Parts: sequence; C-alpha cells; structure tokens
Amino acid sequence: HAEAPIAAATVAKMGEQMCSALHHMHREHHMLHRDLKPENMLLDARGNVKICDLGFACVLLTGVSAKVSKVGTCAYMSKEKFMGERYDEKDDMWAAGLVLYELATGTAVSSFSPLGLHAALHKLPQLFAAVDAAHGGRFAEVVRQLLAVDPAQRLATNEATRMLDGSAVRE
Repeated sequence: HAEAPIAAATVAKMGEQMCSALHHMHREHHMLHRDLKPENMLLDARGNVKICDLGFACVLLTGVSAKVSKVGTCAYMSKEKFMGERYDEKDDMWAAGLVLYELATGTAVSSFSPLGLHAALHKLPQLFAAVDAAHGGRFAEVVRQLLAVDPAQRLATNEATRMLDGSAVRE
C-alpha cells in the first residue's frame, strides 16, 4: 500500500543514520541484519533511526566472508540471497536501497513483485524514475548504487553514509 512520501531532507537523515548503524553492525561486530525493512526501523522522539528485530541477524565468523542461508523477508532480499548464492553485507545494502525507495516515494516495494524486486529486475528503471521524480540529485544516485544488481558494484555502508549527508539531497 502507498503512504505519503517523506521530505527529502528527512529521508536523507534517516538513510544516513540507517547506513551508519549498518556500518557499525558490519564493521564493529561483523554482523549482518538479513531482514532490513521499514517495519524493522524505529524512530525515537527526536526522529533518530534505530534498527530493530535482529532475529535473523548473524555474525560472520573469522575467515568466513559470506552466508548462503535464505532468511529474511522475500520482498527485500537481494538477488544473490534469493538465488541461494553466497552473500555478505551487500545484501543489507540492497535492502537499505529498497527502504530508501519506499521512504522517498511512499510506494511499497511489493508493488513491483510479491516475490521482491530481484524477481522483477526489469522494473528497476521504473523504480529509479520514481526516486528521481520524488527527490532526484545525489539521493537518487545513492538509491541507484545501493540497488546495483552486481553486489560488487553496490555502495558500502561508509560510502552511502557519506553520500546521504545533509548536502546530498535537494528540497
């Protein structure tokens, strides 16, 4: 279902905080969330983002750089996870791109395909056009780079956080 889109500066702030929290999880704790979606994000009284529901989270053991288990909400899974391939923190970044899309446009990703965008990759240009129309500029570029089909081309958490600073969007 559709909700009203959120103002560009607010979406950018939320995205910056989400990516910063993911950076902390990935780099400091070697942890993957594996079920990032709007329902697993809370806002405190000051509008600060808190990532919650770590029920599917896992810790990557030393020397292990990827997982293969297919857990999480289907609509937010990256193609590599959905296909049963090895995945790493870039799976969380795919989901972060989808969360930003939903916040920016007010449209649920499930509108593209009940299985998730990975099952409807031909609709990526439509998604990118909606983000461009809603916010454009660097914000749209961040979403494009987070939703790169090839995980090696996706933004890392620190890159996304830097690009989503207050100067990254237009009102």
